[in-house]
Amino acid sequence: MIVNGTGAASGGGIYHRAGNLGIARGVFVNNRVTKTSSGGSSATGGAIAAIDPLSMSNSTISGNRVEGIDYAGGGGLLATDSAVLTNVTITQNAIQADPTVFADGGGVRIILGGLDMTNSIIAGNTSTSESPDCSGNIVSSGYNLIGNNADCNYTAGTGDIVGDVNGGGAAVNPILGTLAANGGEISIGDDLVPVLTHAPQPGSPAIDSGDPLAPGSVGTCSSIDQLGFGRAIDGDGDGVEICDMGAVEFREELIQDTGSGGGGSDGESGGGSGGGGALSPFLMLAGLLVAIRRRFSRAHT
Repeated sequence: MIVNGTGAASGGGIYHRAGNLGIARGVFVNNRVTKTSSGGSSATGGAIAAIDPLSMSNSTISGNRVEGIDYAGGGGLLATDSAVLTNVTITQNAIQADPTVFADGGGVRIILGGLDMTNSIIAGNTSTSESPDCSGNIVSSGYNLIGNNADCNYTAGTGDIVGDVNGGGAAVNPILGTLAANGGEISIGDDLVPVLTHAPQPGSPAIDSGDPLAPGSVGTCSSIDQLGFGRAIDGDGDGVEICDMGAVEFREELIQDTGSGGGGSDGESGGGSGGGGALSPFLMLAGLLVAIRRRFSRAHT
């Protein structure tokens, strides 16, 4: 779990440049890359900048940001080699740059290599210039939700739900809840801290839209979700158990009092708002930081 990390040029949470990096059940929230001086390197990879191969599963990348006055890219993730995503949710990340310069990939920016994704969500991200959700060479292995494909070189696969803005259509709202402690904990030293995720809400197009063969040896969904619960629940009530897209499987106990609605549609500033029923993510982040500081304090006494 990496929260509130900062970077001067690339990788607010992780800058990866050595071998193969594998991440399972990872949480990347509110990390920043900020470049205030003109010239030199670009500002990229608000949560992760992966120069070497990367694979992720059952993970959430949310609320990360890249701010720059020159080129800025990859508000959530920058990958310049091969990358693979399985049941990952990338939402509410942002690129903020001077309006006169090029900025792209509010959610994901892929350079040189390619991204292969399955059963994942990239939606509700923003950019001050182009491609709010994704930019670069992205190939689907099936059952993904792309909120807005504007300026994104995305090759759709079986079962994909794509907001075909490139083709003149509308963006797709993933209808995700606000960032919250939806269950599940991880250990940091002697402390247990909650896992922050965006759970799909009633009416979400991600519910029961994953690989219909999963879970099982021939399916491509993970057998458990990011919270450690089993997948393939009959979330839409049609009598057929199919896994969901994204990091978290829908369950009735995760329904929030949405009030103004959840998730936000692509292209909207801030990615939309969630409900009032969940604990404020800022309070949750404060709690996480307290637990992490306690861990480091113990390690140095």
